Amino acid sequence: LVTESIDHGINLKDFVAKAHGFIKDGKLKCKEYQKIVKYIFWQLCAVIHWLHDDMHCCHLNLSMEAIILHNAKFIENQDGSMCIDPSIMVKLSDFSKAEVFKPTDVTFRCMKHSLISTNNAQYLCPKLYNEEIFDARAEDMWSLGMILLNCAIGEPLYESIGIFEVAKPKRGSGYWAVMTNQLKVYLATNNLTKFVNTKMLSMVQSLLIIEESTRINAQSVLKHLWFKSYYKNYGKRIEKKSIKQAEELQKQRAKMQSFPYYYCKY
Repeated sequence: LVTESIDHGINLKDFVAKAHGFIKDGKLKCKEYQKIVKYIFWQLCAVIHWLHDDMHCCHLNLSMEAIILHNAKFIENQDGSMCIDPSIMVKLSDFSKAEVFKPTDVTFRCMKHSLISTNNAQYLCPKLYNEEIFDARAEDMWSLGMILLNCAIGEPLYESIGIFEVAKPKRGSGYWAVMTNQLKVYLATNNLTKFVNTKMLSMVQSLLIIEESTRINAQSVLKHLWFKSYYKNYGKRIEKKSIKQAEELQKQRAKMQSFPYYYCKY
């Protein structure tokens, strides 16, 4: 894959840490921040939709650090409060683990267990972490769910998983919450409910469904109730671009017969 160079900007991890610092100090309103998070996430999900549905490509290394923000400026108002530049833009980086699948491959079956490392546990879907064959698209969606929740509450749900915790999650832990569908309880117990409104929580829960066959996909994410106003304004434009992209790929298909597509032989 050939991507453009990104020279400037702040990664999402650093941006979120700075924003939550201002929220803690009472300088940035939580609702103001949530609006920006929604806009960032809409841009990110539109890119993932294009990758999955139009290009048959999966990133497979989505993380807070891989998302670069431009125009991510915190502006101080006259009264000392802070707001965020609404022209903030998202760029996705680090395609080092990405894979392109054949246009005829509708399963996106993948067994790329080399993705597992000691510093990305929260971004790995259960099947990948258990070294099973997984749907590469569903892995990206799981990562998006973890990224969104991290943006909302200002910290990872969990950063590592103990050897014994995989079989029996420790009750009350972040890992236990996601594996037992108890996120709402976890947020309430840890006084984090104020950071996650009902529609956002619905989105997070849809992305973090354990069974990958029922986990929400990229197209459905764009149509989720949380994005209702964005999809109303931009949905048709995205659909038109997808149709145009499909036509362009059809023209190029003959030239790409020898392209090194990912293939899972199992």
